[in-house]
Amino acid sequence: MRRMFMAAVVLAGASAALIGSCAEGIVPPEPTEMVEIKTGLTFDFGPPGPCVGDGSTDPCDVSGGKVPTTYPQVQVTIPAFAIDKHEVTNLQYEYCVAAGGCTDPPFDNAVATEQQDYYGRGRFEQFPVVNITWDQASAYCEFVGKRLPNEFEWERVAKGPDRANPRLYPAEGVKKLSDCFGTDFPVSACRNDTLLDAVDNAPRDFVTENGQNINHMFGNAAEWVDTFYAPSVTTCAGDLPSSCKSCLDCEGLSGTEQTQCQQECKTCGDCAQDGGSVSCFYLCEDTSLRTPFCTAYPSGVSVSTEELTADLTDAPTGRMIRGGNVRINQAQACQLRSDYRLLAADADDSKFNVGFRCAKSL
Repeated sequence: MRRMFMAAVVLAGASAALIGSCAEGIVPPEPTEMVEIKTGLTFDFGPPGPCVGDGSTDPCDVSGGKVPTTYPQVQVTIPAFAIDKHEVTNLQYEYCVAAGGCTDPPFDNAVATEQQDYYGRGRFEQFPVVNITWDQASAYCEFVGKRLPNEFEWERVAKGPDRANPRLYPAEGVKKLSDCFGTDFPVSACRNDTLLDAVDNAPRDFVTENGQNINHMFGNAAEWVDTFYAPSVTTCAGDLPSSCKSCLDCEGLSGTEQTQCQQECKTCGDCAQDGGSVSCFYLCEDTSLRTPFCTAYPSGVSVSTEELTADLTDAPTGRMIRGGNVRINQAQACQLRSDYRLLAADADDSKFNVGFRCAKSL
């Protein structure tokens, strides 16, 4: 075990002096067990429609007809990979710091009042490390000979191997939020106490893959992934059908005419092409964003992840964060879904409720 971690130190470029002085005499923590993902590698990435309520998939089922920002779903195929069974712990990260492969988190506190003295305290050593920047998370994964998962891999694990019946929420047994909020449900995202759990304390907050549990993708800490922030990555397969009104059509109008146009462009109406086989996607919840509309990709057509992300490095606006966390309340419940893709932060930013896990290619 020591040889494995020392080899990782060399991979991370740590000097022999650092290994000898700072990490000498420290027993390396157990490396995180990984789960291999070799099946179900073709799946539908992204949400099938707007998140407008608990368990609803009807984009018209929303008060006032105003639909949340939604991007088309797309079929992707990804290579086989392995992912950590749990988030990286405080103890594991502390060892990386001692060995010279990582730097300390900028803050020691977690979210809850009871966990303000969190990082570096023995009683929280098996809890997920938080307040880690994307840069620090990436450095740790390199230190142990792994990498951060990309968001396609993260979502595949969250949704599960059954493409026909993907998990709406990445927790076994959570079919709708009434299974969680308002009940005695031992999941950090549902308790309204903001307490982080130990990485092995997941009586309900886990998904199963090949008979193995992968913990805390639903609650606990949200997680960095190795993908630039681009919620519109699956847009667009084609122009908006002529029967659909774009919010861009409202530019240049004024008064009642503009108001009416803005209402129509955000209203779920009779809007489809080819006899109703392709629905419109309403992408301008806030008309000031001037987000264009588009149609979904044809069913059964796979698009490579390389094609989807080819242009992201030209204008990155941050790094993606996936998964639920202890700060989410019922009003923010869409963030708990397996396909939620609208959280991000700069690579050098850190948050009290964001940690990470590692992955590797097979």
